[in-house]
Amino acid sequence: ASSPRFEWIKAPARIWHNGLLQEIDRRGIPTEIAMKYLKQGYFQDIETGKKLNGFAFANDLGGYEVSVPNPQRGVSFKTAIGGKGISTLALTEATSLQVFEGFWDFLSYMAYHQTTSPTKEVVVLNSLAFVSELANALLQRPTPLKEISFFHDNDPAGEQAVERLKTLLSPLPIEVHSMGHHYVGYKDVNAWWMAKRQSEGISQKPSLQ
Repeated sequence: ASSPRFEWIKAPARIWHNGLLQEIDRRGIPTEIAMKYLKQGYFQDIETGKKLNGFAFANDLGGYEVSVPNPQRGVSFKTAIGGKGISTLALTEATSLQVFEGFWDFLSYMAYHQTTSPTKEVVVLNSLAFVSELANALLQRPTPLKEISFFHDNDPAGEQAVERLKTLLSPLPIEVHSMGHHYVGYKDVNAWWMAKRQSEGISQKPSLQ
């Protein structure tokens, strides 16, 4: 659902804000990748009047997932404007699908593979609450899938989401693979990617496929 508490001051556009550019660099995302998939959102909290700059990531509902970084704490404030939903980033006739829990994970995967364009069909959930919605869409898909690679957070919620997707898709012969073992010891793909860039020793860990 959309968030009536926030409204755009300006329509999302190209990123120029220094703080956002620094966050892109901190997370290890090349500028050309970030600029292709993210915009800069300038919006207002209509309850407090506070104006904020954040990343705006388009979803399938015509809305945006919004993330405002707090570099001092290493966390982000997240909301959605214009409707919250799944983001489909590549539609192909492929029989395999990559599912990412959040957009930073997707961008980290792209950075690791040094490409700006996915080679497989890709969905960013933006919230684990959309696992059922994704499953319903896949059950009605005209071109059947054979396998799904799920890049979820390495926490109980992420693991439960994998099992839920498996259960929901059980009517179809689709293999759902948890990819968490590729970045074991890290919260998510982005945390793994940030650490990998900082330490040559981490390069010995399994690669992302």
